[in-house]
Amino acid sequence: MSATPHGFWKLPAADGDAPRHLAVITGGEAGQTMLFLQDGDGWHVLALFEDELAGRTTARTLDRLLQARTYLRMGGADVLDGADTDRPGVEWAGYDREPEEEDVVAQRDVDPEARLWVLPSTDGATVGLKLPGHPRHRDAIAQFVDVAAARAAVAAVDALVGAARP
Repeated sequence: MSATPHGFWKLPAADGDAPRHLAVITGGEAGQTMLFLQDGDGWHVLALFEDELAGRTTARTLDRLLQARTYLRMGGADVLDGADTDRPGVEWAGYDREPEEEDVVAQRDVDPEARLWVLPSTDGATVGLKLPGHPRHRDAIAQFVDVAAARAAVAAVDALVGAARP
């Protein structure tokens, strides 16, 4: 079976470092949709999506986040930070405009165009990916293969949106 890419993003890399990429691809004998990271050591599966639609939706959401005029990153430095709170993990929200003073004075919420949330289970044993606010996907749509893979995904998205340097 051939592979079908749904999203492919080049990550910033220091001079002389091997190219790095993040990708959402459906393929293999089972036709599984996965989040991949490519680095100098090759391709690594970071997460498995519940189905192809969830992978495509995540790719479109990440594209919209990267096209946003401004974004907000919420959460700690590590994906397990806040695992026992109401807002664990790391979330990014992209906005088509920056909130203005009148929005703050009138207490108007500026709704994000795109949101990605990497969140751990309460015991930190598993980590999932959610698209908060998406009408079709209310629960986690992907599960990371392990905590290290979730950390790699957070670092990749941070690099893409400019929250971290390579």
